[in-house]
Amino acid sequence: MARQRAGRLIDGLQAGRDGVCSLCGTPANAPGTGSTSAPGSGATSGRAAIKTLRSDRSLRALRIRQFCLRRNSDRRNRTVGTRTQDRPDPPGLACDVGRSLRLLVDRHDRGHVPLRSRGTEGASPTDQAVLDLAQELQARGGGGAQIALVLGSGLGGIVDALEDAGSVESQELESLPESAVPGHAGRIAWGTLGGVPVLVQEGRIHLYEGFENSEVTRVVRAFARLGVRALILTNTAGGLRSDWPAGTLMRIADQINFQRCAPLSGSRGALGTLYDPGLAEALHGAAQAEELELKSGVYVGLLGPNYETPAEVRMLAKMGGDAVGMSTVAEACVGRDCGLRVAGVTCVTNPGAGLSKTPLNHDEVVEVANANGERLQRLLRAAVPRTAREL
Repeated sequence: MARQRAGRLIDGLQAGRDGVCSLCGTPANAPGTGSTSAPGSGATSGRAAIKTLRSDRSLRALRIRQFCLRRNSDRRNRTVGTRTQDRPDPPGLACDVGRSLRLLVDRHDRGHVPLRSRGTEGASPTDQAVLDLAQELQARGGGGAQIALVLGSGLGGIVDALEDAGSVESQELESLPESAVPGHAGRIAWGTLGGVPVLVQEGRIHLYEGFENSEVTRVVRAFARLGVRALILTNTAGGLRSDWPAGTLMRIADQINFQRCAPLSGSRGALGTLYDPGLAEALHGAAQAEELELKSGVYVGLLGPNYETPAEVRMLAKMGGDAVGMSTVAEACVGRDCGLRVAGVTCVTNPGAGLSKTPLNHDEVVEVANANGERLQRLLRAAVPRTAREL
């Protein structure tokens, strides 16, 4: 019985080798492939035949793939006898080496970049509006500054402190939307502060007014086109800490964007740290020189226009926020993306809802901001020259 089983096993192995040899085109009675060969040589020839079969199988699959790819270059149309047509590249995807080089130069040496260095042919409406605004400001005498300030509600008194000043109202600029929020004058001014040429936006526009991201950040982009290298953002905000009274000045160390917007949509860059450490030192040095207390904290940007509920105030405080407002975060992102060094100062005008028994209202915000405008003015007057030395 055992001999019969062994005989059937040997016959089965031999039949398998013969089958492999037939697939590979090798004669079954070739030397080393059949029972007539020397003992042990059949196994060796069988393994060689299997190796040949595997190689041939891979080559056949590769030939089939190459044939399909040659026939249908886009790998989408598999209908026999059809030929695909070349499709032009979508607009805007072609690599413009010259533009890329100009962008790199623009980021690191913005003060020496001509206003039209990027060109206007085929520019998007957003880019064209930025360029138009920059040209309007330059034509009116607003060029040449390397530091720009953006002022929040009730903080416009800084414009009155400018020397050799000039200004233009927002309604006179065709490419600049106008804000209707009380406390926002709506003008762009230029002059010197502490002996340093500056550009100042007094009265920003907000997302909650119905404006788009591109409109909210248009002035910042135009400032960058004009050669500005440092951006100092100011705002008024509600406090998220019970130990910070109204009137507290806070340097923005970082921010949280809860405005449900992507200010850098379409940008090729990726941002990490937004607020510049060197400018932070300049602000704290100025505060120390002026004997002003300057806190450091995290600014939370919400969409608005309503103020926060007590539950939201508690949540934002637990998430690490120190002050909450409705501006600044988009401008900081765009300014950093444009290659500007960014700093921010918040004037805490009121405790957040639930931290005080007094109901919140915008008139109170403007009143406290006006009352503390002189302190912020002293801080910025001392900080601007220090910032200029950092550039």
